[in-house]
Amino acid sequence: MSFEATTQQQAIIDLDAGCFLVEAPPGSGKTQVLTQRVRRLLSGPPQPFRVLALTFTTKAAETLRSRVSETLPRETSSRVTAETFHSFALSVLRAYGDRVGFAPTATIYERAADRRDALSQAIAAEGFAPRTREDLDKILYRISSEKRALRAPDEVSDSELATIYGAYQRTLVDSNACDFDDLLLLTWQVFDQHQRVAEHYRQIYRYILIDEAQDTSRVQFEILRALCGTSHRSVMLVADKSQGIYGFAGASTEFLEEFVECFSAQRLTLSHNFRSAQAIVHLANRLVVHDNRLRQPSIEATDAKGHVDAFVRNTEEAEAELVVQGVQELLKSGLRPEWLAQGEQHRVSAEEIAILGRSRFCLGAILAALSKRQIKHFLASSDEGLLESSAARLAIDCLRLLNNPRDRAPKMAIIKTWGLDGTSADEPLALLRKIQATDVGIAKLLLLFIQSIEKGGAVDVNSIVMACIGTLEEFAQRPSVGEVESAEADRLRADVTTLADRWAQYRGPIAPAQRSIGGFLGALALSGRSVIAGEGVRVMSIHAAKGLEFRAVFLVGMNEGTLPDFRADSEPKINEERRSAYVAVTRAARLLILTRSATRTSSRGSVLTQNQSRFIGEMGLEMKPREQAGASPPERA
Repeated sequence: MSFEATTQQQAIIDLDAGCFLVEAPPGSGKTQVLTQRVRRLLSGPPQPFRVLALTFTTKAAETLRSRVSETLPRETSSRVTAETFHSFALSVLRAYGDRVGFAPTATIYERAADRRDALSQAIAAEGFAPRTREDLDKILYRISSEKRALRAPDEVSDSELATIYGAYQRTLVDSNACDFDDLLLLTWQVFDQHQRVAEHYRQIYRYILIDEAQDTSRVQFEILRALCGTSHRSVMLVADKSQGIYGFAGASTEFLEEFVECFSAQRLTLSHNFRSAQAIVHLANRLVVHDNRLRQPSIEATDAKGHVDAFVRNTEEAEAELVVQGVQELLKSGLRPEWLAQGEQHRVSAEEIAILGRSRFCLGAILAALSKRQIKHFLASSDEGLLESSAARLAIDCLRLLNNPRDRAPKMAIIKTWGLDGTSADEPLALLRKIQATDVGIAKLLLLFIQSIEKGGAVDVNSIVMACIGTLEEFAQRPSVGEVESAEADRLRADVTTLADRWAQYRGPIAPAQRSIGGFLGALALSGRSVIAGEGVRVMSIHAAKGLEFRAVFLVGMNEGTLPDFRADSEPKINEERRSAYVAVTRAARLLILTRSATRTSSRGSVLTQNQSRFIGEMGLEMKPREQAGASPPERA
């Protein structure tokens, strides 16, 4: 599809050197604008500089890379580095991390279970009483907050937390491991403490672009500031304060203002939403004005009228039935012509429909109703880790042991998963030999890694990864007996596809001699599970849906205590919840249906009355029984 820039968009595409804050609402075409600007910057005679584009999701980075590569020759598009903050940080640490104690073979603890295990070990080492899983998660959150604020253990005011934090870090070091927060903290230390390294990167990257900059945390902003120093002043931040919903992760829109002040940045605005229809944009505009801290411009909409409606049912089950019936009618009859732009297709695929909730907690009844009616759906899982099958997870744990024998986490995972009588002090070879593999596929996988360890010396990453994927693929084709085994085979087939795709993505831009097991594991740890993989209606949390768009959206659970969340006990927290609602609303292109249940049943069986979300009133909506309005399209012959 050809792209014709508006006057506002073209002005941003034509920008050269300088610092800019571009305020861009949902659906404003910012990815196309960034792509076209990068293309323009790199056009002309070949030059030695590169463009650094930092995003907050793997999907966004992949989209930018693919669009640039589609419009520029390979030798030119290769001068664009489009990565997430964390993947860029890892690349810096792989090259210069030895200056701050980071080893090239270090393991990234992306699994919450690995971090909990390390923390439990640290707490025990300091003589504290064991903690529950909930307590461990709370402590990890507090440690993460300290790291994002650039505070070392000896700078923490709470003495007990300081002790545990320090012990946790020592445990990570003993395992030659780090967590996600360490990637950013250590990268900041590299740039801040080693000016020659920072200057090296300044010389390489003449232009820096940061997308979704409203999600920036203190450590990310300080990385940018340390990287740029006082000399680099060609930085563009693209942001929408109305979509700042990661305050719990340390993000703050205050850093946008700090950027404008520190970098003397010029403000620019995109004010047209090309995604959402008029009714939806009107609703979003009415909602966001209730956050008085926002400098929100009036957003213009497409020519399509669109449709918005809101309904209340007595129970969560009845609410779910309402939603699922609406989904069925959309799949059967499509969208009404009067909601669409001229010439627009009225048919809707399952993948163009999303059911969103504030959290996975409020989606249980929806999932049950979809399954009951046998409507194919895909749940954007919030479960940790990229892989789901036990065989694929075993393969990754074995790769981790090959790369980093000191890593305690994969040893503990193997011991727990396979019910072994062992400890983390066991040598990898001895540990793998203890597994009693009754399945031929698992036995063959184990033999592959046992032989690799027995050979000693460096392992060829190309051979071991390809052999691993091939073994898993062969294992996935085995005949399945019973529902449980069949489900596990489905998970394994999906995991094989994921591993093959991630391996192809990793090895593509890297010369064979530069590939490593650690590099591939790092790419896996940072890639995350794709929320758009799989077929069927999308069911996901609002946070998982950020950055995505759908022709029809059902936003469920519009009650006080759900959206806004019951923990939102201050004005800043309510504002963040309001922005979450704004993000959900603006995922919809043509149809938006908001629902709630008047009651819910507690875990103890008591029926609790629910109050309507304040956001419904702020949007000027009136919720009504389904029978009173035509939320769904009429049936067609």
